[in-house]
Amino acid sequence: MKVRTLREFHDLQSKRIRKPGETFEVSVKRAEELTSARNGTLVEVVEEEKKEVPKKSTKKK
Repeated sequence: MKVRTLREFHDLQSKRIRKPGETFEVSVKRAEELTSARNGTLVEVVEEEKKEVPKKSTKKK
């Protein structure tokens, strides 16, 4: 799951400072932790664009 940082915070799990606007991958559980932090919401979930694969024609020649 991709998330985008809303405000700067020290990510204890990855041991780094996350800057506003930074996008990174986390598990669903970790995303829930970051969106419900007691200091306020730290990240927002980014909707991933789903690339549709064109369907192949099943017509026989």
